[in-house]
Amino acid sequence: MRPIAALGVLAFVVMVPTLARAQSADAERLFGEGIALMKEHKFDEACSRFAQSDKLDPGVGNELWLADCYERNGKLAAAYKQYSATEKLAASLHDDREAVAHKRASALLAKLPKLVATLEDANKVDVGADATTVSVVVEPLVQQSVQAAPAPEAAPPVPAFEAPDLPGRSPLRVAAPITVASGIVGLGLGTAFALAAQGNRNDSNTHHCPGQNTCDVEGARLRQNAVTEDVVSVVSLVAGGLLVASGVAMFLVAPATNSEKSVAFAPTVSPTFSGLVAQGRF
Repeated sequence: MRPIAALGVLAFVVMVPTLARAQSADAERLFGEGIALMKEHKFDEACSRFAQSDKLDPGVGNELWLADCYERNGKLAAAYKQYSATEKLAASLHDDREAVAHKRASALLAKLPKLVATLEDANKVDVGADATTVSVVVEPLVQQSVQAAPAPEAAPPVPAFEAPDLPGRSPLRVAAPITVASGIVGLGLGTAFALAAQGNRNDSNTHHCPGQNTCDVEGARLRQNAVTEDVVSVVSLVAGGLLVASGVAMFLVAPATNSEKSVAFAPTVSPTFSGLVAQGRF
């Protein structure tokens, strides 16, 4: 790998967590705006904010707030569909809020309007055994005087979600693993270049440099390559170490939620291995 190409790869690795943090910050800002608009009963705008936030950074909490916003805005079918989707997402993640989504969806199902069409003479409809399409024309109804049905009792107000059920998402918790992973890549690159530099020096000393300061053309080239690879190795190791340390720090200082597990990270580097050791309760 040429040094310029290696530096380009390293620059891309460093940019990845920056872009992820920017996207997560936008999602968090939209999420906060949605909550503020909900308090002002501006449900159309609030639902739009939650939907945009969830598109940038999907999560169980955000989707529950979106479903609740639809319900308060009178969009019961959309709310039921969102609750059901959130229940499936929470179940796949083993999130405790699966029960919250299921309870809200079940309560909302009884409120959904239903349409029942009844034909006066069902014998007029003949459906064949094959996959044919049958059209049924409903004749205009004869106007009749009917007694108005009593108005249904007003539905009780929708209870607000408590904060423990829908915790806000910490952008640091989202960015931390990405930053650590990028740092591990940097440490791996640094280790690879260090090994390549050592190999070039050994090759030059064994075959092309009989004296301490005497080398043929190939030996001089190998030693120059070793110097360049040493520089790239140091840059990669320093950048990787900083990224790993930053990711661990972000994870440790971010507020934890009830559903998150306790975990600690420790970077490790050796001549044959570079990576991250995880320890905690899962």
